Amino acid sequence: MKIKLKIAGITLTYQYNYERFLEDKIKQYQIDDHESTKYRLEVIITTDIKRHPGQYRKAGNREYIFTNDLDVVCGIPAKDENAISQQVIFNKRENEIRIYINPEFFGDIPEQEYVMSGLAFLTIAQREGYLPLHASAFSFKGDAILFSAPSQTGKSTQARLWRERFPDEVRHINDDKPLLFEDDGTIYVAGTPFSGSAPLNENIICPLKALIFLKQGKKNEIVRLKKEEALPLFIQNILRPKEKEVWDKTFLLIERIMEKVPVYWFAATPEIKAVDAAYEVIYNGGK
Repeated sequence: MKIKLKIAGITLTYQYNYERFLEDKIKQYQIDDHESTKYRLEVIITTDIKRHPGQYRKAGNREYIFTNDLDVVCGIPAKDENAISQQVIFNKRENEIRIYINPEFFGDIPEQEYVMSGLAFLTIAQREGYLPLHASAFSFKGDAILFSAPSQTGKSTQARLWRERFPDEVRHINDDKPLLFEDDGTIYVAGTPFSGSAPLNENIICPLKALIFLKQGKKNEIVRLKKEEALPLFIQNILRPKEKEVWDKTFLLIERIMEKVPVYWFAATPEIKAVDAAYEVIYNGGK
């Protein structure tokens, strides 16, 4: 399957094999076939992955080449160090990413394609100056609210509680890795079709009202963070770039977010009372 997409202003041609995770959600990002795109992302399923020529370095079960013009990452299975389970080639001159997946090494090929496609797109987004943040993002009365934390902390639970509390006023933006960016002095949040294990995303862009770093709590406690308190939490929940130039863009945008948007730390219970506690602070200035 081949489709042209526009995601938060990023245009790409995406060629993929399975629809299970993307379902119909990807179609809301589709643009006309005659439109040009800046990037190309292609996934190839094959048992015959040819190692890209070059001088590799090794880190764990990966071998890689990183240069100004080309990135190559090979997955090396533990049971056969001469084989390649997957290979990602990013030609930065041509703005082209090819992902090769060997189906002999993965039990769920559609899931692996989806995961690797999402990571490839997030790499593109970072190069374009966006900040992909590990968060559940939703729109409330036109504002974007983000709950960010490591997996299994309760981000999606808090988003679900907001939907239950305000069923007619909450819309999903992205339930896993929304994109943050600045435009004309305002911080915005955009949806993408890559939203974790559930297809909870919409092709909408909303101004960011509040960013909440979450932890599980026995009672609801929410406080606003200072910059020096918030920065390590940002770093913990972003995709870390490999290139200095991209790191510089990332740090600059994080700095702008902290200047423009209130950032909170929230020890939250998985109960509807958590919604009221957060709402009171975000919209009424409660403490």
